Amino acid sequence: MYTITMKVLIVPAILQPEYDTAWFLTQNMADLSLTRKGWKIGVCSSQAGSIKNAVCYPAPKPSSFHLNRVFSASTRTYEQAMYSSGLSDAAYLKNDLQCIEQAIESFHPDIVFTINRTAAVLACRSHNIPCWGYVHPGMLRGRRAPVKCLEDLNQLLRDNQYEQIFRIFELYEKIDHRISFGFEWPASLSASQIDTIGCMSIFPLQKAKTAKLCIFLSHSPLRKSELKKLLCSSFKGAPYQVYAWYPDCQTQTIDNMHFMADLRISVLPGSIACIHDGEDYVFNQCLNSGLPQFVLNGPHCMRAYNAFSVQHMKNGLMMSEEDLSMQSLYETFRKITADDSYDIYAMQYASYLRTRKDLSYLADIMEISVSLKTL
Repeated sequence: MYTITMKVLIVPAILQPEYDTAWFLTQNMADLSLTRKGWKIGVCSSQAGSIKNAVCYPAPKPSSFHLNRVFSASTRTYEQAMYSSGLSDAAYLKNDLQCIEQAIESFHPDIVFTINRTAAVLACRSHNIPCWGYVHPGMLRGRRAPVKCLEDLNQLLRDNQYEQIFRIFELYEKIDHRISFGFEWPASLSASQIDTIGCMSIFPLQKAKTAKLCIFLSHSPLRKSELKKLLCSSFKGAPYQVYAWYPDCQTQTIDNMHFMADLRISVLPGSIACIHDGEDYVFNQCLNSGLPQFVLNGPHCMRAYNAFSVQHMKNGLMMSEEDLSMQSLYETFRKITADDSYDIYAMQYASYLRTRKDLSYLADIMEISVSLKTL
């Protein structure tokens, strides 16, 4: 592979540092850069300080008013999710465009990689920088969103001589490379060229299954104290070790229950299953570790897509988070562990994804792209 000087500016919408997909993907790319000669990573984000091994640049923080609504029933389409999170707000978009342009002018990147930050597309065009972006099939889930969800973004596009859009994915169709992770997209979803990579990290270690269950829940209709009580009622005293995490969880061990203050993906390999809420990074890591999945389905478009995917692929089960109870949680988990077919399908998918390569392949094709440009 080529050995060249390489500068990548990552522009992620990190809403939950150290848990959400944007944070993990950004941190993994920053860590990967340490293993590649000549690489340097810059990060432009309101949460850039949470990323190690990168040059940090500031960015505006989405409105907290919107963040309180980000996982409500109004997030069933990608446009609604972006609107509810404040990522399509007029003031935010204007400030974000300025911050990204300032980061580009300071860092001088070869490539900008955007994760749910639409202003990056405009900034790249004005500075003639290749724009790459993370895409997910859940972005095309559901009908077109209400007009109000795109009003401010379309105004920004008009101000910068861009065509109006009806779906945000139309904007991503104009960038240089679209990167997705996991399985190939259904051809019916998009005619655009999409580079699909198997794993969002370096491939996880393959470990023999042990008596261990992982539970990662960032989104729950229950209060934290209620969630902890429910988990203990469901699994305390079971003949396996349980590693559980949720926001504001405190480190504590109660019998076989191990509550973790930090989400430790490293405990996943070798587990008998994982219970989670459909966050794309956790979903992808479970796929690559060959784990049966029990997904709590919420209204967010990408979480919902992943939940239905598990059910469709037969490597797990899903349940609406509104139906969460001690009985439903335990009974659904018991169904997964009692039927070997879930484990068989999960291992088959993990083997297939090994042929789709891991995050190092993204670095490879970025290097090739920049090398060809400089010839």
